[in-house]
Amino acid sequence: MICHIKELSDGSRLAFGRGKFDHWCIFLKKPDKKWRAPRDLECFNGLLRVAKKHGAANVYNDFVSIYNVTTAKFNKEIVAAITSLVEKYGEDALVVDLWFTTLYAAMVAEENKKNAILKKRIKRLGVHQLLVDKRTAKVAASFSKGKEAWMLDLLCSLKGF
Repeated sequence: MICHIKELSDGSRLAFGRGKFDHWCIFLKKPDKKWRAPRDLECFNGLLRVAKKHGAANVYNDFVSIYNVTTAKFNKEIVAAITSLVEKYGEDALVVDLWFTTLYAAMVAEENKKNAILKKRIKRLGVHQLLVDKRTAKVAASFSKGKEAWMLDLLCSLKGF
């Protein structure tokens, strides 16, 4: 692993490491498990469960607050702020912390991806489709695959981001 992202309250850890193309792959290590790369589908399913209990608009608005401060530079203060932000989710705070931190790291990675046109907007598009457009986690997680960047860019622009 090249960069520690966060250790969560249950002992789970997130880190950036070497992926297929660069050093911006996000890895998760749960206690007593091996390092693995979490997938968008897993993340979106987790957010969907939380949204059903706490409201999709609340979860989406909190995600957007993280999106708005995300840049190409990884910032430990934002990681700490996420932990504070999710306290309001009570018994679900840990899972929200995990997935919001994962999404934050994924957006940083997208901002650093060479030749990427959409950058962090690709993650916002998926979360928007999940929580605002009410698509399934499977559809939202795979929607952009195989689509032209200009089309996704236009869709993001039409949605206001």
